[in-house]
Amino acid sequence: MDGVPVSGTTKIATVSEIDLPGGLKAYAEGKNGEYEFVIRDERIPGFADLREFATFPEDPIWRVEARYLPRGHGQTVEVEIATNLGHSVPMPTPAELVLTIEGEDYSLTCIEPFEGYRLVTFRDETSGSETPEMGRWILLPEDVDYLSEIDLNRVVLPWHVVSPAFPCPLPNARNRLPMRVEAGEKSLVRDS
Repeated sequence: MDGVPVSGTTKIATVSEIDLPGGLKAYAEGKNGEYEFVIRDERIPGFADLREFATFPEDPIWRVEARYLPRGHGQTVEVEIATNLGHSVPMPTPAELVLTIEGEDYSLTCIEPFEGYRLVTFRDETSGSETPEMGRWILLPEDVDYLSEIDLNRVVLPWHVVSPAFPCPLPNARNRLPMRVEAGEKSLVRDS
C-alpha cells in the first residue's frame, strides 16, 4: 500500500493507492463509515494508453481566499450525472464555497456525493477548449470548516474523463467562473 508491502489486516487511509495482483490498482475513498473502493485496471480502454495528466504551470496567483459557508442540514441540489445526461438526482449540498479572485467574490455550490466527501464542480472559460467541457473539480479538505484559502493549482479532472463508466456529477449553471482558471489539471496525455 503506497509502495509498502502489507500482509494480513491493515487500516487504509483514504486516497491510498493499493497494488493488487495482476497489475490492478485500488483506491479507498470516504469517511465516517461510508467508503468506496475503486479498482483500476490499466489494461482496459481509458487507462491502457494513459501516460499522465497535463497541468497548467503552477502559479501562486491561483492560491485564493476562500470561505466555506455551511447551509442548513438536509438541503439538496439537483445534479446531473455524466453517465445519465438529461436526468438529475438530488445530492446533499452542505455549503457554499466563496472564492475571492482578483478582488471579486464568486459563490459556488458544494456537493457531497457521499458522506464526508465534499467537492465543488465548476466550469470556467477554459472549459471545452483546454479543459473538458464537463468541467473540473475542487476537492475540499476534511477540515473544511476552518478553510481560509483554496489552491486552485490542485484542481482535478473528473474521473469520467478517464473512463466514461464513472458516474461523475456535473456542475450546475451557477458554478461557472467568468474567467480562465489556468490552474490545476487540464487534460489527459495519452501514448500514441
